This record gives sequence, C-alpha cells and structure tokens, in this order.
Amino acid sequence: MHILFATPETAPYTVTENGLGQRCAQLAEAITTFKPGNFPENITNPEIDPLTIPNPVTSLSVVAPLHSGINPDAERLARRLTPLKVPFNGGTEEVFIYEGRTPQRVRLFLLSHELFEVDDIYSHGRAERFALFARAVVSFCESFPLPVDVVHCHGWATGLIPAYLDAFGQDGPLAEVLTLFDAQDIDGHKGFPKKLSRYIGLPNDYLTDDALLLDNRLNYAQAGILFADFISTGSDSLNEALVAEDSDHPLAEAFADREEDLFGALDGIQVEEWNPANDSLIAVNFDIEGLNGKRRNKADVQHIFGLPMRPMVPLLAFTSGLDKARGLDVLISAVGNMLEDGASLQLVVMADGQDDQLKSKLVRLKEAFPRAVGLHYGHDEALLHRILAGCDLMVMPDRQPSTALQPLRALRYGTIPVAHSAGAFKDIVTEWDGTGKAPVGMAAGITYKDHNAQALSGAIERATELMKLPRQWRPLQEHAMKQDFSWAATANRFVALYEDLTYEEEDDDA
Repeated sequence: MHILFATPETAPYTVTENGLGQRCAQLAEAITTFKPGNFPENITNPEIDPLTIPNPVTSLSVVAPLHSGINPDAERLARRLTPLKVPFNGGTEEVFIYEGRTPQRVRLFLLSHELFEVDDIYSHGRAERFALFARAVVSFCESFPLPVDVVHCHGWATGLIPAYLDAFGQDGPLAEVLTLFDAQDIDGHKGFPKKLSRYIGLPNDYLTDDALLLDNRLNYAQAGILFADFISTGSDSLNEALVAEDSDHPLAEAFADREEDLFGALDGIQVEEWNPANDSLIAVNFDIEGLNGKRRNKADVQHIFGLPMRPMVPLLAFTSGLDKARGLDVLISAVGNMLEDGASLQLVVMADGQDDQLKSKLVRLKEAFPRAVGLHYGHDEALLHRILAGCDLMVMPDRQPSTALQPLRALRYGTIPVAHSAGAFKDIVTEWDGTGKAPVGMAAGITYKDHNAQALSGAIERATELMKLPRQWRPLQEHAMKQDFSWAATANRFVALYEDLTYEEEDDDA
C-alpha cells in the first residue's frame, strides 16, 4: 500500500505557526516506522511473533510546493528532467519536480512553479497558488510510476485535490486513487471570492452551495470534506460537536452530510523534542524527579517578558493565535476581571495573527497591568519551549479545538492545562480529582464547560488555589509528566484507516 501525503508545508523545509508542517513530517515518520506488533489488536494468532507482522504501508511519500526559502542544492534535491503538464486557468502550466529524502528518510517530492516562490505561503494569491498545487498533485499521481493507493490531504489548502479527482479521475490510472482529507486547520480558512473560480477549472456543477461554495465564496475545506472518500479530524469528541444539531460551525452542514465517513485521531508529539530533561532551548533542564528546576525556568520567562520575578505567583500562558476561535477574547476578559478584583497572577501571551481588534485589547490589558501581563507577537519556537518549561498553567480557551497539540506539549513540562472541555481537548484532558488517576489515554488538568469569561475565571481560580496545596499540586505535575502521547498510537489509527479504505474499495470492485 502506497500513501502519498499532500501538504502545503512540511518540516523542516517550510514551517508556519499553525504547526501543519511539523505535524505532517512527524506523522509521516511515525507511519513509515510503524510496528504493528506493538499493538495487541494487530496480533490475531498467539503463535505469531509480533516482530514479524509487516507494516501494511509499504511506502509513503510526501509532496509539497517548493517555496522560495528552500534551496534545492543545499537540501540535495534532484530535479527531474520532464516537468508535469498541468491543466490550469484555461491552459497548461509546467511544474517541475524535485526529489529527495527528508531528515527522517521519507521520500520527498517538491513541486516547483513561480506561484509557489513566496516566503509566506498563505499570503496574497493563495487561492490561485493552492488551486495549481492541488491540480499538480493530481497530475503527479497520474505520472507516478508507483500506483498511489491513498492521497492523504493535509489541511484546507489541499481541499481541491478530492474535487479534482472526482471531476477528472474517474477513468485511467486515477480511478483507483482514494482520498483522505485531514481537516486539521479548517478554522483558519475564510474562503475566497467566487470570481477566482476561473483559476480552478472545475465544471460549473462544482460551483454550487452543495460543493465548493459556502456563503457564495469558494471554500477549499468544504470541497475536501464533501469529495474525499474519508475525513479525519483531531478527535471523536470534535466530530460529535461538528455534526450536532446545535453546531454553529460554518462547515457543520458539510460535516453532517459526511457523518458516516468522519474519523477522529488525536495527534501525538515528538517526545524527545519536547522533553525538559534534555531540552537545549530552556534555561535549566529538569525531570519528574527534580521538579525544582521548573522554578528557575519560571524566573527566566518572567525576565523575558519583563515581569517581576515572583516564584509564588501563578504564571499563566497563552500560546495560540490572535483569533476569537482560539478564545483569546474570553481570556482577555477573564484575566482582566480577575486582575481588577485584585487577583495575584501573571499572564504571558505569545500570539500570532492579524486581528487588530484583539491586539488592541491585549495592549490595553498590558497597559492596565504592566507588572502582570507580558506580550510577544509572532511565533517563536525557542520561546515556546521556554514558556512551556517555566509557566505553571497553560490556558487553552479554544472555542472548538481541532487538535490536542497544546495540552500534550504542556503536560510534558509539568505545565497544567486549564482547558475548555470541548473538541480535541475533551478527549485528552479530564478534571483532576486528587487521586492521581485518570482514564486510560487521558491526562488530568483543570477543565470548564461553558465558553465564557466567568467559567474560565472559575477554572483559573481553582487551578491557582490548587497550587497552594503542595500535596495536591506536585502529584498533579508528576501525573502530567508520566503520560505517553507519542506518535505511535496516532500512526496505528491512520494505518487502520488506510486499510479500511482500500479493503472497502476492493469489496466494491468485487
């Protein structure tokens, strides 16, 4: 079984603040090195040696755009002599293919065209850019000597791939190609003007409300949801919320139409990359046996953000986007009210985005409480490590979180999640009951249900009160750091899904 990852970005070549590039690279490595015998459900005969059970995925490749920040010579990429002839915008575009291997030894193909030669891949022109990329991926599948069984489409930027295969791939070598649309970043996609459909080149039947159009705008994520053979999100709980009758998600109707084909898979993390015991980016290394080192990292974070170094004051962090979907407006209101009432706490914010209204609110909060609030605009990977190592609490007020990446990273550093119990967070963080126990596959933290400032304030207050009880707080930190959320379990779920897809296709053909 050959799997092709199609993604607008992949680490280490292109990485943005949404984490899609890192996720794609890590999942590709996990699936490539997947050991089925490590999972009991894969052992059907007790006489079979688990080590002899083969990986159903015999090969996996990644295809992405070649952006201007990538040097093919430095990365030892070889250019194929024959370019792809890609139908686009009423004509044909030549797209060249560069081939190599990722640092994890995964086969890599980067597609070269002037539309892809940008520093910011989500900048102006992205509607045309990602339409060409999607069409080029389809042409790539058609010309690839190794038959592609499943195209795993990562993110809204690849949403047109299933639509193109539906429109132009019913015959010939593309007829057997299946698609999985990974809806990990759809909240960041607001659609494009309908007039840009001239670039897409799909029949008019696809330019309707039950296909590409959402509120009379082209929506690539909706195309992926409606035309892929299967759709995956960050968790089963998120899927339940998306298809619920009272769901107000813009794509709720599309998800409801595909409810039977929805699949949830929690992300994993690179446990060695996010490990306070050997993290070279933090001030002081520490582990579960020596949590006192966390106090020195706390002082480091307070210094970076220009806050008083007060070890006993709860230090909260927010490291997401300048976006109401991330709950930043609720956090600003909650913390502002608490500080006005005299609460003793500090908040550091590392946020990236273009919402000027939220940025203004943050500035006003900082001006009102300069000794309690620290701000950093833009994504800084090294700073993220230091924040995780030094903060006491990671506040995650996402309205409907699509991934559990934030709490998974925080837990590794003994930083306790204060999380809205919704979406992917609901499947990873349960309320701490003081016993040191949690359901299998779950971690403990502080949770709240209602998405408003009052509920968030209550959760923060419970967390800060818990910090005053060392016999409760220390076991909670230790419990957090003991959890194993590696990529292996995620790979297991996706491999099983690939098998289901291909087996169903074989049954249909029979």
